[in-house]
Amino acid sequence: MAHTKITRPTSHSMRAPRRRKRSWGRWLTTLVVAVASLLVIGGAAAAVLVYFVHSTLPEVSALYQPPSQATRIFAANGELIASLFQENREFVPLREVPDVLRKAVIAIED
Repeated sequence: MAHTKITRPTSHSMRAPRRRKRSWGRWLTTLVVAVASLLVIGGAAAAVLVYFVHSTLPEVSALYQPPSQATRIFAANGELIASLFQENREFVPLREVPDVLRKAVIAIED
């Protein structure tokens, strides 16, 4: 039989491998990267939202040109309380305008 040398394990070789502790610098770097990533993603989402909302809004000039119709204020029972206007106009579809009036307007224009 061949002799094999059996060695006793030393206390150094029996220890469990040590975990390396993360330093505060590494935690801070991870936190900064995570916050920066969230800010970039949030900024991009906000930019897309503003773009789509802006494309559906009316022109600002349209807000300063109200229609030339009267505003009518009614009571709960349906009675007209007030009529507010700069020009007292009422919208009437063309099909409700009498033919004689249409011809008269055309005659004045000629």
